[in-house]
Amino acid sequence: MSFRTCLVTLLVAAGLAGCAAPAGDAGDDETGATADAVRSREDLAGAFAVQYAGLGGRFRSIARRDLIERLPAGEARDFATCLAERRDVVRGATIAGATWTFERSTYFMLEVELEPSAAFADPVMAFVFYDDGRSAFQALAWDRKRSVKLDFRNGSPCPAPAAEP
Repeated sequence: MSFRTCLVTLLVAAGLAGCAAPAGDAGDDETGATADAVRSREDLAGAFAVQYAGLGGRFRSIARRDLIERLPAGEARDFATCLAERRDVVRGATIAGATWTFERSTYFMLEVELEPSAAFADPVMAFVFYDDGRSAFQALAWDRKRSVKLDFRNGSPCPAPAAEP
């Protein structure tokens, strides 16, 4: 992958993540529990990237009419509503939901197709959530999902409303 392609990937992923907040400080406590949580989230995302690229994994579609009701309350439902209402590079009509089973745990995924560009063929943004509705990570995939770029920031795909002067 060329440097230019990497740069475009990072810009697109950052733009879709919106105003993201950091996942947390590594020094939250003396035991390193936060570092372990981040490491396990990165391991989970790595497994997702491999399985999402078509190398195994259990993904089950959620019927579009049942999507909001099936998603856990919290960020998962908020993201689904937001994505359905966006009218820019995200094509709201292409939003899909699925569950992903990994190591006896179930995660929820929102997937939305993006407008193709010269740098990306078949771009897709996937938002993965824990079963309690919290955001786990995001992934940008292209080339029929063979290439996957992970993002660990927790942010909404919808920009915050502009502050009034």
